[in-house]
Amino acid sequence: MTIIVDLIKSFIVKYWKLILIILLGLVVYWFYIQNQKMRDENLRLMNNFEQIMVDNNTRVLELTKKELKKYNVDSLFKELKDSLNLNYRQIERTINHKFTYSFDTTITMIKENDSLDNYDLTPRKFRLKKDCVDLIATIDWVKNTSKIDTLDFDYNATTIIFWKRKHPILWFLSKKEYYPETINNCNGKTKITEIKIIKKK
Repeated sequence: MTIIVDLIKSFIVKYWKLILIILLGLVVYWFYIQNQKMRDENLRLMNNFEQIMVDNNTRVLELTKKELKKYNVDSLFKELKDSLNLNYRQIERTINHKFTYSFDTTITMIKENDSLDNYDLTPRKFRLKKDCVDLIATIDWVKNTSKIDTLDFDYNATTIIFWKRKHPILWFLSKKEYYPETINNCNGKTKITEIKIIKKK
């Protein structure tokens, strides 16, 4: 043991300048890497801030798994994530689509029977609200018109792109396989078409 210690001391004494240069180089490289990480992080945060502040129809946010867990308020995302039993580390990307549309118009009705003497012809207002559709309308039987006061269509869909291993038990031998799943607030069916771009050999 004493011989090994003496050899190490002798090596340090003989090559201390080279060792010092290597250590200084490693310290400089470490500071450079940390500075690049800080620069990239600042750019990411600035880009997210600009995306949120600017009123664009399309936003692309870059979030860490921790930020996604803490700040994402999309209820559909949580519902879909829980239904798929996913961990945040399995989620590669999430996309939320929102579509809103409002209009009012008057529709002319056609009577199948002109004899309406026995009916109350007072204009009636009704409301139909279900899932993503909210309709308020007034029917005027005398004028044969149905006036849509407001029709609001609010569609919201969330897609999660995630990975799972084909053989979870042999995870170290199994590759990640990626899947997209979508949920919407209209209780309708969502059709997904996934296209994989392959390179020709």
